Amino acid sequence: MNKLQTSVLVLFFFTIQMSHAQDFDNSISKVIESISSDLNEKGNENFQIAIYPFKYNKENEDVLAEYVNEEFWDIMPKSAINYEVMDRATFDEYFQEHSLKSKGLIDPKTEKQFGMLIAADAYITGKVYVFNSIIRLRVTVTDTQTGKIITTASGKLPITYDIATYMGLKNWKEKKIEAEKNKSSNPNCDKENVGDICFQNNSTSMYEIKIQDIDRTISSIHREITIDTKEYGCFKNLPAQAYSYRFRLKNSSGISYKKGNFYINICQSKVIELE
Repeated sequence: MNKLQTSVLVLFFFTIQMSHAQDFDNSISKVIESISSDLNEKGNENFQIAIYPFKYNKENEDVLAEYVNEEFWDIMPKSAINYEVMDRATFDEYFQEHSLKSKGLIDPKTEKQFGMLIAADAYITGKVYVFNSIIRLRVTVTDTQTGKIITTASGKLPITYDIATYMGLKNWKEKKIEAEKNKSSNPNCDKENVGDICFQNNSTSMYEIKIQDIDRTISSIHREITIDTKEYGCFKNLPAQAYSYRFRLKNSSGISYKKGNFYINICQSKVIELE
């Protein structure tokens, strides 16, 4: 491999990593945009917001909660029209003086009282949930005086290489791949009434797989894929209905197909194992 090829390869992988990092940050930004939009609609120029430290479930998730919280402190003021974000240095000073939580979190029972103490009209609380293949972020804005919820937002954050390394997650790639086998990758699957079907090739040979909807009409669905040994492949975004499948060794026209049936459920991804 010459120097030019090496440089192109390095640039390629760098671009992929940057893209994945941007996907994570963009997912956070969408949640912030939703919160900001509601506050701009319901608030006023003197409406002051405080951003509390985000909560988490496990010890290794504290760095993630802190990162997401920092993004809120950074982006929320830039989107403010009919609200103001409390000065960060002032908030930290109050927090250090009055917080009794060793982990740096405000007790849910005293959230309202703390908000009144620092003269915030409303406060933002959030929590991160780390699953095998995705991170769930839930955010709530609460009125300090009434204790009523002003608005909420949630989002799914992708687990990327950088985030997994930052959090010290182990075997995250394998867990992510396994989890993706059981659910559709289409975020609009419920609206489009589609799901996925995947085939796991457990044999020592390459397979050719063809599918067709059982209700064969003029608009009948015909698709095919080739899956190498010990690999798996998927048919994505299939309408929810019944299908038939058949498979045989690749480039073996003289060998008859093995057959079977399956049904696509909305937003689900099934796995059929082939021996």
